Amino acid sequence: ELQTQVEQICDMATLMRKAVQVDDEEYCQVQEKIAQLELENKELRELVSFSKKILLPEKPRQPPQCGK
Repeated sequence: ELQTQVEQICDMATLMRKAVQVDDEEYCQVQEKIAQLELENKELRELVSFSKKILLPEKPRQPPQCGK
């Protein structure tokens, strides 16, 4: 009976180690995906900014006309 309990505890410990390993791998994958998306977001914002400068050039500002 004691041997059976020891085997069950060892089996549970092995299972818990595997679960932690899977969690760690998934965490790393999520972190890599977040980093990739942040980089893509930054690049897309730069493209949008550049496009706005090309397509919508700033018009020179004129002072407001008063009294008309």
